Amino acid sequence: MKKANLIVRTTAVLRERIFAVAEGERIGSLHELARSLEVGIVTLQQVARVLEHEGLLEVRRGPGGGYYGARCQPARKTDPLSAPNIDPTFRQRGGYPGSR
Repeated sequence: MKKANLIVRTTAVLRERIFAVAEGERIGSLHELARSLEVGIVTLQQVARVLEHEGLLEVRRGPGGGYYGARCQPARKTDPLSAPNIDPTFRQRGGYPGSR
C-alpha cells in the first residue's frame, strides 16, 4: 500500500476512534496505537500531526501522557485590520493597496 494511502486510511480510522470517546479521554500511547492500528510509529506520528492540525487530537508528554481526543473549536472570523498591533495609519488607509 502506498504511504499516502496508508496515512489517509489511518487518519480516518483514528478520527473515528476520537469521535467514539468523550472529549479529553485518552486514546492511547504512541506504541499502543501503532500496534492496534498495525502501522509504524512514524506513520502514526504523521497521522497525529494531521489530527492535531484539525483540532481533534492532543498529544501530551510525560507521566500520564499519550494521545487524547479533542474537539476543534470553530474558527473565529476576525477583521485582520482590527488587530491591536496594526499601525493606525495603515488601518485608516484601508490596508494594502487594492484591498478594498
